[in-house]
Amino acid sequence: MGKGIRGNWDSQKEWIISRSYTEEEKKEAVDFYLHYVLDLWFEKAVKPKLREYSCYVRYVDDFLILFENRDEAERVLVAIRARMEKFSLELADEKTKIISFGRFKGTKESFDFLGFTFSNGKTRKGYYSVQVSTSKKKLKVKRQAVKEWLRERMHEPIDETMKLLNLKPQDHCNYYAVNGNLKAIRSFYEYVKNRFIRTMRRVRRIDSHGRN
Repeated sequence: MGKGIRGNWDSQKEWIISRSYTEEEKKEAVDFYLHYVLDLWFEKAVKPKLREYSCYVRYVDDFLILFENRDEAERVLVAIRARMEKFSLELADEKTKIISFGRFKGTKESFDFLGFTFSNGKTRKGYYSVQVSTSKKKLKVKRQAVKEWLRERMHEPIDETMKLLNLKPQDHCNYYAVNGNLKAIRSFYEYVKNRFIRTMRRVRRIDSHGRN
């Protein structure tokens, strides 16, 4: 439940976020602020009042909360919206929802979080498992980035391009290499390889026409 936060920051907070910081520093600033707005508030003010188990996870402005009771999930969502409003923040409605998910829910519903898609599934022996794979939306973005990067380097030395290109599947694998996600990782690797071949063929055609 809950993913993505928009902010109408007041003048002081706007100043903190909008100065000439790097993207990493901006993430750290947001992370520090939401640690107070959400993390501590949930652990100290919300969780002790819940009757059943809950688990809260946040990375920068994306967060996920697991509940055993749907009524409690709905009440907490209302409380979160009120908490956000108090600090001139709001949840991104298109990314915020409550879903039934888990071993005994019997649903086919899935959700995306931090570039992964989580869905109910089974092992080869028929036991329940949470299946984790690269989000199709994120994979599409990654592929497009590789395509544009190769287009920009069409006239650069091939050896140098190949060395740099080899880092992209490696970086991708470092993040997405989780149990059960091998198929998606191979798919990205094959895309990078085939896109490189197609780009090099195009370069040769252009060079050939130029010589003629």
